Amino acid sequence: MFKLEVLSKEDVDAIHSTALKILETVGVAIQAKEALGLLANAGANIDYKEKRARMPSSLVQECLRRAPQTVNLYARNPKFDVRVERGRVCFWGAGTNIWIIDIETGKRRLATRQDSFDVTRLVDALENIGQVNGALTPQDIPPEVAARYVHSVMLKNSSKPLWFPIDSRDSVEWDIRMTSAVVGDEDELRRRPIISFGTVCSSPLMFEEEHTRGLLEAVKRGFPVDVESGCMAGATAPATLAGAIALTMAEFLAGLTMVQLVRPGAPILANLWTRIFDVRNANVSVGSPEFALLRICLGQMGQYYGIPVMTGGLSSDSKAADVQSGYEAMSAFSAAMAGCSMIGEAGTIDSNSTTDPVKLVIDNEVSGMVSTVLKGLNVDDETLALDLIKQIGPGGLFMRTKHTLKHWREQQWEARISERRNWSEWEQSSSKDTYQRAKERAKDILKTHYPDPLPEDVSKLLDGILKEAEKQSSTRH
Repeated sequence: MFKLEVLSKEDVDAIHSTALKILETVGVAIQAKEALGLLANAGANIDYKEKRARMPSSLVQECLRRAPQTVNLYARNPKFDVRVERGRVCFWGAGTNIWIIDIETGKRRLATRQDSFDVTRLVDALENIGQVNGALTPQDIPPEVAARYVHSVMLKNSSKPLWFPIDSRDSVEWDIRMTSAVVGDEDELRRRPIISFGTVCSSPLMFEEEHTRGLLEAVKRGFPVDVESGCMAGATAPATLAGAIALTMAEFLAGLTMVQLVRPGAPILANLWTRIFDVRNANVSVGSPEFALLRICLGQMGQYYGIPVMTGGLSSDSKAADVQSGYEAMSAFSAAMAGCSMIGEAGTIDSNSTTDPVKLVIDNEVSGMVSTVLKGLNVDDETLALDLIKQIGPGGLFMRTKHTLKHWREQQWEARISERRNWSEWEQSSSKDTYQRAKERAKDILKTHYPDPLPEDVSKLLDGILKEAEKQSSTRH
């Protein structure tokens, strides 16, 4: 399937070789002593004064060989389980933004706890969004407990796989404890982990202490993780795209090496967000043609490593769900065709800083289109239909044949908000544009969709753990 390529084999080899040289000669600053000790025992050169680890290429290559090529993301409802691997694509949405576009007024405002509840239900209902990756960061809750609250909302209001960002080792502990209460106990959770964790490398080449300690804890406890590099060409990475990609791969490979040293064979995703810093506007861009070009290159690197790539594609720099946000979402097609396995952030505008529930519905439509293209088509005697073509002949009509009745539904994707009727039918029925239709669907979902509820005793247990986390947080602050 994957034919969309920008980099030659020699280019890919050169990027990989440069990434290895960065790790071996420049190294990575790692603030967590536990991680430095882990790397030292594996043969890395550690400068404890600078807290910098220089990793031999042989060590990195060995850890690459240990990493699996598929990652299973489980769900509270098994019908939503996702297998992340070559040839499949999964879309994710929501994010941890503090801003939201009010669905009633269309104005941008700070997110609230009610918004976290609504966005979770919206993502849960959208058929082409496979994973819930955060549910905003509500600003009407003390910041020290906001993440725990949001994760509780996600556990209660979605039956799909969930993604939690790593703040610290304590945050991982609380998240595991809450999720264990939902599924029964931690043994059951490890057997079918309905959550995965993600951490980020602070570009260039720095892993912060608490994030790293949390990453190691999540891996020890048996959970899928992703390591993100989101360096910006021209700011936190070289302005040249090739240099930015090499730095991205070095940062990811440093994280992968730590993960595989903790637990060989641990499932890991490459969360690659290389982008440009728009020097003219002094802002990061996720809607530029360079962003789309970088998705193709990162997809190729993922194919080279055999590691599933998680990246952007549905993001937009636009300040509204408008024409610009639509054409910028075309990055999702290039990312998918280049082999990226997980594509987000559905529903985001303003360079990934604001969530728009209406755009979430629009991006769900785009996701369905991309998935349909990625599936390709079957070519065999039945689908070539030579006998049928002979039977109908010149000037005939295929509409009422048994062959058409048998195959048209499986061959044609069903649009939910895209307008396909002729002009007169559209004009007589509503004359509504895509944004209006998407807004109506979003509001209808929020009125009618309530995911499978947790048993009352489980919900109370979850509430009790949340209160305990809040109490502990308040005593610390």
